[in-house]
Amino acid sequence: MAGDETAPPRAKSRILEWLEVLAKLVGASAVLVVALFANSLQSRLTGVSIQSQREQAESQLRASMFNSLIAPIAGPQISEKPMPADREVILTELLALNFNENFEMKPLMDDAIKRLAAENTVKSKDGEDPREALWSIARRIAERQKATIAREWSASESARSSSFFPLGSLLLPWKSASDSSRPGCQVYYLNLDARTERHGEPVSAGVDCQVSAAFGDIVDLKSPDTN
Repeated sequence: MAGDETAPPRAKSRILEWLEVLAKLVGASAVLVVALFANSLQSRLTGVSIQSQREQAESQLRASMFNSLIAPIAGPQISEKPMPADREVILTELLALNFNENFEMKPLMDDAIKRLAAENTVKSKDGEDPREALWSIARRIAERQKATIAREWSASESARSSSFFPLGSLLLPWKSASDSSRPGCQVYYLNLDARTERHGEPVSAGVDCQVSAAFGDIVDLKSPDTN
């Protein structure tokens, strides 16, 4: 009878011991999870802070560079003697290459070209116009902008195609046939060359969607076969 009376308390004590161990395990796991989450959050905050500091430093560097380049051109003149034309050309080129997406460069480039034309009436030994350097910079910027537009266009077309992907495999034969028979160009590539003589009639795009024109030309971007 005494053995039977002591059995229930032993079973209860074992259950309490298991519950105590389980509680300790749950507590330790919770502490570990919280520590890992805090470490991950701290790493993310540190990465965001470093990125923010880097962007701020880059913005300050660009602002300082912009002020250094624009001050000699648009700032107050220290002496009555104007800036040499070749120096203005160099500063304009640096501004155009580094800050063309921030403000309109046409007035500065026009002024530099006029000064070059006035001070350099004779061409160089190889027959190149002294203004060709600025024209080359303008073409280089145009190529950058064209590449950017092409990337955005490709991304837009890819996103539009992927949105209809479930039906794309079924409609592919009919879609290809309709696209191949559609006239005209979706994108035009325009090249302006100051050395080209002006055309008397509007310039149209070729089969490769390329348009080569001179400054002042009228460019017809509508294909003659388009209804």
